[in-house]
Amino acid sequence: MFSTDYLTILRQCVNLENCCLWPAICDDMMAEDYQKPLLLKRLKRLTFKTDQPPSLIPSALECPALEVATVHYEREVEDGESGELMSFFQRCGKTLCKLQLPGLACYTFKDIQQSLQALEELTISGPLGCLGSDEPSQDPDYTRKAYEDGSNYFFEPLITHPEYLPRLKTLRTINQRMEEKFLLECLLSGFVEARLWKKNGGSELQEVVFGLSKEASEKRREFRKKWKQWRNNGIRITFN
Repeated sequence: MFSTDYLTILRQCVNLENCCLWPAICDDMMAEDYQKPLLLKRLKRLTFKTDQPPSLIPSALECPALEVATVHYEREVEDGESGELMSFFQRCGKTLCKLQLPGLACYTFKDIQQSLQALEELTISGPLGCLGSDEPSQDPDYTRKAYEDGSNYFFEPLITHPEYLPRLKTLRTINQRMEEKFLLECLLSGFVEARLWKKNGGSELQEVVFGLSKEASEKRREFRKKWKQWRNNGIRITFN
């Protein structure tokens, strides 16, 4: 259904506590200025699954009790496309405890980190970066730079300002590219060090998780299988 259809239904379901939405968002920009605020005062769990960042529904929603949110989308066509979504989470900053976002959200998520005062668990799924739709994605240097920029956009505010996300206990970056492993390990290390420095000031961090994508894990297993075969053929392989 279109976002406008979902909003029509949601206005009749004001007592919802759990909601999962899969809207077609092609009407979002056209209708956005015409929507009245929608108060779902009991909603605690919300899931979005779309092709691109939803904007119409987040711009209308007011959820003063939201605790858990999960968002899946696969591409961003324009800069700042997830702005309405991030503004919605910013409005929920006093209650939102668990949040999962795609790595594509790294550019706009940095702007709301300071507002998420209740967040305890944050999961970022997929590479932290975005390739423009008209850019030469086949260029490995361009691809590397895009993901480096996205990773830095996400982590640098958290490293520079360890007071952001003050109640964060668990950070997960999962389904990552193997090529970005070293960069993310460095940034995660800087993030943990900043939190440890702040620990006496109240940091609650307990767990950091890093996980490769299924494709990257399979490639790594293939490499190790080859290395084992080479060793059996008398070729010594040493990684320092």
